[in-house]
Amino acid sequence: MTRCPRSGRPLSEPGPCGTQIDRYKVERLLGTGAFGSVYKAHHARTRSEVAFKVLRPELMTNATILERFLREATTAASVGSEHVVRVVDAEVTAENVAFIAMEYVEGEDLKSLMLGATQLHPARAVGLLCQLLEGLSAAHDTGIVHRDIKPANLLVARRRDVHGREQEVVKILDFGISKVAGAAALTGVGVTIGTPSYMAWEQFTDSRAVDARSDLYAVAAIAHELLTGRKPFDADDIPGLIERMRTHDRPKMRDLMPGLPVPLCAVVEKGLEKRQERRWQTAREFERALEATLQLLDAPPPLAPRVREPEPATPAPAPDVQRDVETRVRLKDSAQEPTEKG
Repeated sequence: MTRCPRSGRPLSEPGPCGTQIDRYKVERLLGTGAFGSVYKAHHARTRSEVAFKVLRPELMTNATILERFLREATTAASVGSEHVVRVVDAEVTAENVAFIAMEYVEGEDLKSLMLGATQLHPARAVGLLCQLLEGLSAAHDTGIVHRDIKPANLLVARRRDVHGREQEVVKILDFGISKVAGAAALTGVGVTIGTPSYMAWEQFTDSRAVDARSDLYAVAAIAHELLTGRKPFDADDIPGLIERMRTHDRPKMRDLMPGLPVPLCAVVEKGLEKRQERRWQTAREFERALEATLQLLDAPPPLAPRVREPEPATPAPAPDVQRDVETRVRLKDSAQEPTEKG
């Protein structure tokens, strides 16, 4: 084996685990993506834990990618919602390493959560979706369109309420390809950005038309998947997905899951409308409509106890990144490379 099975980096390269970058001591790898990797780290002086995102060294010379990476920190920090992962620091070091330090949250992304069930209990799904919409509402109010809302970019953590009951908390990750009002455009003309299965029609056809309603389509697509176990549209490749969206009608949610209340299906299906003006126009409007359906749903069962795996020991400085041990704590850098339009 010549490459790490998780990061894909050559094993001959010295990894950052066990080293210090700026004020942060890097402990272990949490996840990796197209533009970089996320590690668990702690501040050398305060010992506070962070999720530490590092841009790939070979991308440091790409001015557009570096600007997009650093803009992610500024964008996320400007939202100020409990449903957006909080950014605590960002810098390019004297050694030419770009990093973003974020609050470290124990949990798992929604994509991983969905692997354990065909579909979620409807009331549980609606509760998670309402939190997602609350976070998006805060982002949209500050002129930010996320553009890559998908299960892998939603962290589901837990906290105890005033009665000691565990409650789930949704936090939005990865503003790396967001569209910010008033900021210079970083996406070239004719380039499609996002994750195809959760992208609205206008993201494939006219990037200039992308707005907050494009994020709301993605929320509705996630809702469809949570409640029926199926994506609204699916295909083997992007051209096939575009053609299916252009020429085919979606199966009705009630045909897929006859037990779902009609009003709940209507709320989600409005969010999936092809034409933007026919969708929900704001995240708050969408959230209120979903909340109104909760009275039609049975209460979800209590949350199952979380299985906690033991924390691995902090590794000594070494190039062998195979020592990184995967845990249930996930905070993934899932930014996607831009894909050409089909």
